[in-house]
Amino acid sequence: MSLKVYNASAGSGKTFSLAAQYIAQLLKSAEKDDFQHILAVTFTVKATGEMKDRILGTLSNIADINRKNLQLEDLLVKPYAETGTYILKIAKILKNKENTDNLKQATETWLKWSEIKDYSTSAFEILKAILHHYDRFKVTTIDSFFQTVLRGVAHELGLPAGLRTEIGNDEVRRLAVQRLMDSLSSDNEAQKLVKQFVNDRLDADQRWNVSSLLETFSEWLFKEEYMQYRDDIETRLESNPNLMADFRKDLSTIRKNAEEKMDSLAVEYQKQSASWDSENLFSCWDGRKLKTIKGFGPKLASKAAIDISKTKALIEFFDDCNSVL
Repeated sequence: MSLKVYNASAGSGKTFSLAAQYIAQLLKSAEKDDFQHILAVTFTVKATGEMKDRILGTLSNIADINRKNLQLEDLLVKPYAETGTYILKIAKILKNKENTDNLKQATETWLKWSEIKDYSTSAFEILKAILHHYDRFKVTTIDSFFQTVLRGVAHELGLPAGLRTEIGNDEVRRLAVQRLMDSLSSDNEAQKLVKQFVNDRLDADQRWNVSSLLETFSEWLFKEEYMQYRDDIETRLESNPNLMADFRKDLSTIRKNAEEKMDSLAVEYQKQSASWDSENLFSCWDGRKLKTIKGFGPKLASKAAIDISKTKALIEFFDDCNSVL
């Protein structure tokens, strides 16, 4: 039995490929109940739900080819274009074909329409079997799988039959951060990083409870958004120990320049608005009418009203106002 590894980032089609592999395994078998002997394992409950929905939905759509007497042309356009894509992928897996990306072309060369009809017949029977024995449809998270295994040998291990393992990620993160803080010393590189972090927070007039912030930040270490870039991040940090310091410096410069720009815009606005007729109405910002631009000036000049993330929109606002004036 060969091992297939799909190494891909989020949103690149892993669920599509895995669902196609699963369905291909079912169609290849002569027994409609073979799904009971296939285990699909995911990392999260959300991924489990998505995988089940994709498998059942695709089986139902393939079964529709016979149930609704669909033709090849129907599988090339919506709403069955995705079904056609799945059929092509499944057929390529079953026939070990890799050089065709077009279903119509495949049916003209190596894939017979009668074979697609056979897929539809089998898909209908498999779908019925799964729905009648849904508790044996094993798509589960990796922690649920190991808990099932552990409960199966609980007696041999001398453990209670109702054993349940709780996965306390929050507690694990808290203990990890606590150990990190306990290990800090004056000649420790981590201590220098923590000290710099505290100083940066103080300079920004932000809370500096390091333990709490690290616990919150550590949540990202378990997310796919970080996992897909982890190796690259670690390589960059190893090759350039000052990478994060340089990044913070660049980010601070960008923020400072943006604040100075906003301050100058606010001052300029106050100067110009002093001579405006407060009764005039202008449609300056995305077509929204301001009751009085003059009344908006003091709010914009206030530090609390300046949002760095809206710098571009505000600059466009001033350009629009100047063109009106």
